[in-house]
Amino acid sequence: MSGGVMSNWNGRSWQVDLHNADESIWTFARRALGLDAGPPVTCVFNATPVPREGYAIVGHPCSLRLNLPPLGAMFFIGPA
Repeated sequence: MSGGVMSNWNGRSWQVDLHNADESIWTFARRALGLDAGPPVTCVFNATPVPREGYAIVGHPCSLRLNLPPLGAMFFIGPA
């Protein structure tokens, strides 16, 4: 999720990548802050009827290569 926007809103840290207009794929990560923060969540949305195979999410200590379903979304929930 390179080139993203970082913000802190309502006790949560957000990283958003809206820079893939060519493939209509949006990703964002939410990490709650504080003692009862809960697990981080990474979301990936494919807004086209075309499957995207091997799509890479970068900008983290580890990266993923995903096969995104057409007109679909994937949510990854980390440990608390």
